[in-house]
Amino acid sequence: MGARAAIIGGCASTSNVLAAKRFNLPSAGTMAHAWIEAFPDELTAFQKWAAIYPDNASLLVDTYDVLSSGVPNAIRVFKQLAAAGHRPVGIRIDSGDIAQLAAGARRQLDEAGFIDAKITASNALDEAL
Repeated sequence: MGARAAIIGGCASTSNVLAAKRFNLPSAGTMAHAWIEAFPDELTAFQKWAAIYPDNASLLVDTYDVLSSGVPNAIRVFKQLAAAGHRPVGIRIDSGDIAQLAAGARRQLDEAGFIDAKITASNALDEAL
């Protein structure tokens, strides 16, 4: 019912698949931690996601370590996408010190030439963050 109320209130979609089915709502979502953990390593998970969504690749970079693993692996995949003529969307950070991690991720993305890559923050956000 909360997802339905959110749509009535102006949201464009819900990530709640059951609510989308039950109330015929538009659904949308991003990569889950479970997706990454279903593969032998993070890079493989990112590559498989990018193969399915080459023109809408937004990668969840905080399953293991944002700055030493997630962002560098995302950059590898973004370079592969760019070489194939696709434009990556960006990354998502869902845990940790999101402000500090986003700043470090921005530096890495910019240095790799992905200055247009978006950084999406999620999880326990409030006005103090």
